Amino acid sequence: MLIIRYRDFKMNYLIKYKYLAFASLISFIPFHPVYGYSQKINTKYQVLNKYYFNRIVNSISQQKTAEEYLDEANNIIFDDFSALLTKNKKTREEFIQLVNKSLKIKETARAYLYLGHANHMTLDSIGYKKAIDHYEKALELNPEYVKAFVALGMSHRNNKNFKETITNLEKAINLNYENELIFNQIAEAKYQLGDHKGALIALKKAIKINPDNSVNYFQSAISKHILGDYKSSINDYSKAIKLNSGSANYYYFRAFAYLDQKDIENGCQDLDNASKLGANTSKEMEKYCLN
Repeated sequence: MLIIRYRDFKMNYLIKYKYLAFASLISFIPFHPVYGYSQKINTKYQVLNKYYFNRIVNSISQQKTAEEYLDEANNIIFDDFSALLTKNKKTREEFIQLVNKSLKIKETARAYLYLGHANHMTLDSIGYKKAIDHYEKALELNPEYVKAFVALGMSHRNNKNFKETITNLEKAINLNYENELIFNQIAEAKYQLGDHKGALIALKKAIKINPDNSVNYFQSAISKHILGDYKSSINDYSKAIKLNSGSANYYYFRAFAYLDQKDIENGCQDLDNASKLGANTSKEMEKYCLN
């Protein structure tokens, strides 16, 4: 029932200098009279060499580096990964082509991270598994790549492998990447594993970072409710409602925290509030409030 919202410029010096050195060597080849050439012809060759040298340099300068291809790819998904959804075939294919061009020049952790994103956004189990392979390759190339740990953790989450979700997100935190969403997702994974005390520890950290996110209080309330701490549960539900009074879910779940304490009046009031916000509470109202 929980509602969670999801939502590097280096030149290729090796290639450039390889051809620059080759071109430079050509320009220093002597064309002396011993070879039967006059000084006049020698001058023509020098002009010709300069011409081809400049062409080589201009050609090299126009070649994109691996990182430049990735920068182009990043522009496609900047703040909006929906461009990688299978329904957006054109932008998705363009993104993948740019990443593959980058990989042909050099294998980088960033490129494999991006391929992982493309697979993740198929939003199916096969895509998640392929994404995991690419994220793991990214971490093989860069064992301290925080973004890859986060992405890997989320792919495991979508595959319902919650232990690996926690493991990878905690590795990101250990690399000094403390983020509200990371703690929130760790909490959800621990909730799914039945570790409600662990979930509460993670949520407390999320709330410390952002005390204005109603979802964190809502999740905290649910775990406290399950642990039987009804008073604290109601307190957290109430904080969530204060931050977002338009959520039927918040009233609906708080109703049962009241009802579990035999507080019928407040419980029924919350069921009524939830109903006014669009929730179908007729069965619950009949069971608890109309007798």
